Amino acid sequence: MKDKKFNRFYFLIFLFLFLSFLVTASANAATYYVATNGSDSNPGTEAQPWRTIYYGAEQLYPGDTLLVKQGTYAPRSNTGAFYIPGIQPARSGTQSQPITIKAYPGHSVTIDGTLSNAPAIGSYARNWIIYDGFYIYRGCMYIQEASNVTVQNCEMQYGAAEDTNHINMVRIAVSANTIIRNNKIHGNKNAGSGYNMPAIMMYQ
Repeated sequence: MKDKKFNRFYFLIFLFLFLSFLVTASANAATYYVATNGSDSNPGTEAQPWRTIYYGAEQLYPGDTLLVKQGTYAPRSNTGAFYIPGIQPARSGTQSQPITIKAYPGHSVTIDGTLSNAPAIGSYARNWIIYDGFYIYRGCMYIQEASNVTVQNCEMQYGAAEDTNHINMVRIAVSANTIIRNNKIHGNKNAGSGYNMPAIMMYQ
């Protein structure tokens, strides 16, 4: 009888600690904002939003959401490897707390990759990321060495080139469990004259 009470006591302690962890993790998840009238020195609140999507994305932790308001935004230009996207989080989310980057509901948000020398947006070695609701113009959604990345409700037009022979709108390499759903993808062949130009390209 004593052993049963002892086991129940420790089970209740474990249950309490587990539920406390869940509540704390949920409470720590935050929503941040980006707007064309913002500043990256702001705290990222709706009243004081950040200015660039790439800065905002890099501030996110598991469970966080970044909402981007109406306007046209440029990705960060990259002087390193082509496979590092101009917009991506600095860390991964988790299965229970993915990182979400999405257009503010009802707003039209354009990511213009025209002046970038990197893929416009995506995930290099970042897992459990959700991209939702963007119009990506002359930019590639690039996912490499990542898992559980979701791209949904986006429109992509014309794509981007790694070189004159590789022009894609979604490029997935060495990745797993990628979900590309409910997107409108068009105009890729008007972006150049290369021979390796599928709108969606998958490697390995």
